[in-house]
This record gives sequence, structure tokens and C-alpha cells, in this order.
Amino acid sequence: LTLSTPGKITYGDHFTIRSTQDDSMSSNVQYTFETDNQVFVSVPQVNGNKAEFDALAYSGSTEISVKVTRSADGELPLTKTVKIKVLPKPIEIEIEDKEKKRLEDNPELTYKDFKNKLVSWNGVRDTINESVIKLSTTAGKYSPVGTYPISAKDAQKQLNDNYPNYTFTIKEGKLNIKDNGDKNFWDTDDDGCPDLNIELTDDNGDTILINGDKNEDGIPD
Repeated sequence: LTLSTPGKITYGDHFTIRSTQDDSMSSNVQYTFETDNQVFVSVPQVNGNKAEFDALAYSGSTEISVKVTRSADGELPLTKTVKIKVLPKPIEIEIEDKEKKRLEDNPELTYKDFKNKLVSWNGVRDTINESVIKLSTTAGKYSPVGTYPISAKDAQKQLNDNYPNYTFTIKEGKLNIKDNGDKNFWDTDDDGCPDLNIELTDDNGDTILINGDKNEDGIPD
């Protein structure tokens, strides 16, 4: 008995197992499809020489058997068993890149909506508790010009632990801090501590630059 098999199966897949046997010279050909596990794979919907299934859940180390039997008038039955596993569905959560000028507050950190990637059954989509996806960055108001990562610490592990039917991957974003072009601001020295630089204009219209440096205790003067 020759069969076409679905290959890799992931949670939520609708897949088919079909006979490729030449039935043209046989009469009253009948096929049966039987599964030994209906927790991970649905009851087969048989139509002639093929059966359709839904992958209901991640099967882990469990191997599911689908037994296919062909019978025809005057012929010995033919039987073949297909072994399958259901893998978790991979989903990437992409943190969005952001940009700001130096000395501005950080913008709101966000990630792209991924709900449409979740599996739906009979029109009801799986739900995920997104409160565990807490975004953060090492950048702050006084951070030097540059690019800083935006991440979601521990969220990937929590999602994968809580929702075994999926494999979540969180893609880091970037916060780009640009020079604001303003000389009247708190600057930072090599130690990352602010120094005060203020430009004032005297009565004659001349510019006076006041530099506020740190004292020996590291506090700005």
C-alpha cells in the first residue's frame, strides 16, 4: 500500500493522508483510516482514498499512529501504518523600533500585534495573556546618543511554559537616541554623570558659557 504523507505537522494544521495506490483495475475499493490517539489528532474525515485531520495539540514525545487499510473485491486487504507527531506552532513577536532625541522621555515601547497568528477553532481564536510581555530598555533620558536594545526579559520563557502548543520567539527592538542639537542641556561625562552646560547672554549680547562640573563626591556643582 503506497501513501502520501503530510511531512512536518504543527499545531493547528489541517492535513491529509492519501492513498496513491493504483485502483483502476480493482472493484469495490474501500479505505479505512484509524488513529490510536484523538487527543492530539482529530477523528479522520474520510472521503474515498483520503482522510483529513486536524492537529489538535502539541504531542511532545508521543508518536501517533494512523492505520490505513485498503480492501477490494477478490483481493487481500492491504494495510500500512503512518507514524506522526504534532509540533508546536512557531510564532515570532517583534518588538518595534523607536527613536527619540536626547533629553526627551523615552517613547512608549510596543510590539507588533501577533493575534492573527494564533490558531482558531470553529471561529474561536486562542488567547494569550500578554501581560507577561513587559518591555524595557537600558536607555534613559540622559543616555548618550546611540542605539539601545528594547527587550522583554523572561517573557519568552514564560509564554513557552504557559502555552506548550506554541513556540514563541521574541525579536528585540532598538531605541535610537539622536542629538537634540541644543547646547542648553545637562551633558554627561565619561562616567555617565550629568555635567551642566548653560549658555547665557550678558547685557552686551556676548555669550557666557557656564560649565557645571561634579565635585569630588560626584555631585554636580
